[in-house]
Amino acid sequence: MIPYLTIDHFSALADLGIACAAGFAAWQGVKSLKVWRSERIGGRHIELAEESLIQFYEVENALNVIRSPMSWSSETDPREVDEGESRAQKYAKDIAFTTFKRMELSQETFSKFYATSLKVKAVLGPEYHEPFTVIRKCYGEVRVSAQMLFQTPFEGYEDSEFRQKLEQDVWNMERTDPQSIEQRVKLSVEAAEANFTKILKHH
Repeated sequence: MIPYLTIDHFSALADLGIACAAGFAAWQGVKSLKVWRSERIGGRHIELAEESLIQFYEVENALNVIRSPMSWSSETDPREVDEGESRAQKYAKDIAFTTFKRMELSQETFSKFYATSLKVKAVLGPEYHEPFTVIRKCYGEVRVSAQMLFQTPFEGYEDSEFRQKLEQDVWNMERTDPQSIEQRVKLSVEAAEANFTKILKHH
């Protein structure tokens, strides 16, 4: 026997159908939102990885230019020579002045690099930030060594090993010593390549 259905029954069934449809639509909406959010975050990570990798190549090139042992007399022309400078002082100050001038020309590159490093630390974490830190330390060591050369005493540095260390920091001698600036920069760039290509391939 077919049960008697009233208008109220049909209304309740209609309401149930609407509720089910609304629930399904909400579930689809949440699912779509999660996919959209994942794609958006992935896209941001890809952009940051590409930007970071390019900037690592740029600062590597900038450091090679800054530390190039090749120089031209025109690079030291603007330097005001102090009266009574000894030969040792002039030699060291010319090296330092050239280094400072090249650093100044690359300032924008390193400023952008620093800003990007903060983004990477915030978005991707310390592991991805570490290679930036090493590069910035190397950059700082070049600057400090140039400053020490500029302050060379009249008779020069009596400690020849110390003077040689300053010159090696300022100049790229293509050393293979793991503690050298050359190798630390090289390894940092390689670490950045490994980190960021992993993101690019994953997405």
